Amino acid sequence: MNMAMKKGPQKLTPPSWGTEESISYMRFVQPVLDKYCGKCHQDPENEAYKKLNMVCRPSTHGWWGNVMSRPNDSSPFCEPYYTMVTGACPWGGPKKRDEHNVPANIAGLFIVEGYGTTDPANLATLPPYSAFSPVSRLIHNACSGEHHDVKVTGEDRERLIAWVDCNGPYLGDEEIRQMYDPDHYSVNNIPPVRPRIATAPIINRFDINQEGDSEKVAGVPLKLFNNEPCDAEIVSAVYGANDKFVDVTQQVKKAYSGKRITQLGMYNNLAGDPIVNVIKTLKVTFKYKDGSTKTAVFQENTPMVVPAK
Repeated sequence: MNMAMKKGPQKLTPPSWGTEESISYMRFVQPVLDKYCGKCHQDPENEAYKKLNMVCRPSTHGWWGNVMSRPNDSSPFCEPYYTMVTGACPWGGPKKRDEHNVPANIAGLFIVEGYGTTDPANLATLPPYSAFSPVSRLIHNACSGEHHDVKVTGEDRERLIAWVDCNGPYLGDEEIRQMYDPDHYSVNNIPPVRPRIATAPIINRFDINQEGDSEKVAGVPLKLFNNEPCDAEIVSAVYGANDKFVDVTQQVKKAYSGKRITQLGMYNNLAGDPIVNVIKTLKVTFKYKDGSTKTAVFQENTPMVVPAK
C-alpha cells in the first residue's frame, strides 16, 4: 500500500483566491506574465521578445468575423494566449505531436482539435503526465528557476498552474457575463426558456425550477447589443477566396448602414460569385475620424461588424 492509500481521504483546501472566482486567461495568466516575464518578452529590443511577444494585444489571425457579443472587443482571442495554446488548429488538422502523442503547445494543454475523428489511434488512453502542469513548458520556465532565474511563487504560481490544469480557459464566468444577451429570431421565438448570457441568473443546482420564464428568474431586463451609429467610413472592400478577389467597394459602401452592424444578406447577390462552390470572405478596410484604419474579415453571408478602434 502506497503513502496516499495509507493517509486516507483528506479535506480539500480552497485556493487562496477562494471558491467564488472562476478561472480565465486575463485574470490568471496575463498579470503573471506582465510581472515576471515582461522585462524580456515585452521589450522590442530583446531577443526574447522576437521569439515570443508577451505583450497583451488582439490577435491578428485571419478571423472570419469580429466579436459582436463582447463590448469593445475586436478579436475572439488575444495574444499571447493564441500562440501559447497552439495557434491555428482546425479540427483534425495537421499538428506537431510530442512524445505522448499530444499536440505540442507552450502551455501544455490538451488540444482536442489536433485529433482527427476517423483514426482509432486517437481514442487510445494517454499515459499519466501526458499534458497539463507537470509537463507544461510554460510552468517549467515560469516556476522552476531554470529559465533565466525566473521563479514565479505564491498565489501567482497557484493561479498559473490552476489555469493550465483547467486546460487553459480563455473566458471565465465573469467575462462571459459581460457578453450581451443573444438576439435572434430563433432565440426569441423557439426555446421554451429564452437563453440569456449577460442577465443569466445564477441557478441553484438543487432547485432548478425556472417556470419557463427566464426574465422572472433573472429579475432584470435583457441586455442586448446596441447597434449604434459609428464614426467609421469604408475605404475599400474585396470579396473572394485564395488568390482571387474582386473589388466590391462601391457595393459595400452602398449597403453600409453607418451603424456598428450591417446585415449584408447573401454576399453573392451583392457582389456576384467570383469563385463557384468555395467559401469566400469579405475583407473591408474602415477609416475612423481620427485617421486610423483597421481591416476586418468576414465569412461569407455573415453580418458586417465595424471593429472597435
